[in-house]
Amino acid sequence: MLDLFIKIADQLNGSIVVLMLILIIAFLAIFKLGKVISQYDGFCKKQDKFDNSIDVIKEDIHSIKARVDIIYNRHLDTVKAHSSISITEIGKEISSANKLENLVTKYWEKISEKIKEKNPSNPYDIQTVSMNLASEIFEDIFEDEEKTVIKKYAFDSGRNLLEIYPIIGVIVRDRYLKEVGASLDEVDKHDPKVKTDAKAEK
Repeated sequence: MLDLFIKIADQLNGSIVVLMLILIIAFLAIFKLGKVISQYDGFCKKQDKFDNSIDVIKEDIHSIKARVDIIYNRHLDTVKAHSSISITEIGKEISSANKLENLVTKYWEKISEKIKEKNPSNPYDIQTVSMNLASEIFEDIFEDEEKTVIKKYAFDSGRNLLEIYPIIGVIVRDRYLKEVGASLDEVDKHDPKVKTDAKAEK
């Protein structure tokens, strides 16, 4: 290969050889630069995915905090936060006005499947899963027209959807408990807080 290059060089003048060398070096430089750019693009994409993941996590944390704050807020008047959680008279009015029990019945097969996927092992777990799934049921299972009606009701009555989700959660919990033959009274028996308080009293 070197002999061939030398023979070609002998037949060409020096300026052409220099030009060829420059072209070869330029080609190698472009090739190397292409690899660097490709690695950089890959890094940027990974960085963007990471940044997006962080944003999603932040949104989830804020959403969870908002729900927890509302459920345990003393001024929440749609459900009573003590275990077992129950719907207040105002909550019942909201449920009736928006036909929430009918909606849960309409989509019960899908809702029931979602609960089963979480595999709750006792009535307290069923309550926890039901409350956690309430917003997902509203957003992913209810149809757009049904969601619009409930959102309009919330807006007109000066309420937040986060006050309505727990009502859905309680309705779902009660129906699932009935389906598996469990009693609402059993929720407290498996409540970690109740167990802790009982031990403290002893």
